[in-house]
Amino acid sequence: MDAFDLDWGPATVEFYAARDNTAALFFDHNLRIPAGRARSTRFIGNRGRWLAKHLPPDCQPYVFLSDLQGDHSPQEISANLIAEASKPIEWLSLCDTLSRVRHGAEFFPIPSEEPWEVDALAISIPAKYADAACLLELRHLLIRLRDEYGMRVYDMRTAQEVDLRSVVRIDAGYLTFARNIMGSIKGEPMTFNVKA
Repeated sequence: MDAFDLDWGPATVEFYAARDNTAALFFDHNLRIPAGRARSTRFIGNRGRWLAKHLPPDCQPYVFLSDLQGDHSPQEISANLIAEASKPIEWLSLCDTLSRVRHGAEFFPIPSEEPWEVDALAISIPAKYADAACLLELRHLLIRLRDEYGMRVYDMRTAQEVDLRSVVRIDAGYLTFARNIMGSIKGEPMTFNVKA
């Protein structure tokens, strides 16, 4: 079974301009260490694969990758986490579990493709959904992923393992920075559901 054939829910891009049919994705990932670069490559590649099922036909996506680790990050940027499994993931079971949890957090699979890789789950929390209820539910979910699926969760901004005892927090960034990067592309955050 291809994990991408399952219904992982909607996907949000940081900006979408309907007039030009263009989408922009921002990633603030720690690229300073090899593990951070490896996780980022897998995260971005699989997010693109998942978004292809959501975006309108012929939509042109633009990817912006920074290594600012939260310093001057755009407010619209999603918080990205990666949950790496200690054993192969039963994708259907995990997708079913997550279908009851979707209150702001978005998910997509990161299947292993090389012998040295592990199956992983990407978790993206768009800033517009990062309220207290979403973050509380997210904390409970991360504990469940650890306990039931043997997953270790990493924050893509810091490349550090998430301490599940701490309060999950998503800091607002800087809207001006995002608009400056976009240049002539004008748009706003947009959530897409799977195309019929």
